[in-house]
Amino acid sequence: HQSHIDVVFLTAKFSPIFTAVSAKEPHKVTIISRIKALFSAGTARVNPGGIALTPEILDGALHPVVVFAEGTTTNGRGIL
Repeated sequence: HQSHIDVVFLTAKFSPIFTAVSAKEPHKVTIISRIKALFSAGTARVNPGGIALTPEILDGALHPVVVFAEGTTTNGRGIL
């Protein structure tokens, strides 16, 4: 994500579920807390394991799902 403000904004606006791409299995994600999302800006992926985000999981989510694709900052051109 671009900065810590992304997490604050997304939390206030959408109350999403934050996820980060798994370090060992890049096709899987790990659910992370808002606090971890807030303090992980600019850090490398460190999350072991995880789950695959299937359409069934995404359709059944009660809140929007935010994926920090690389566990680092974005290029600032878009917001999830």
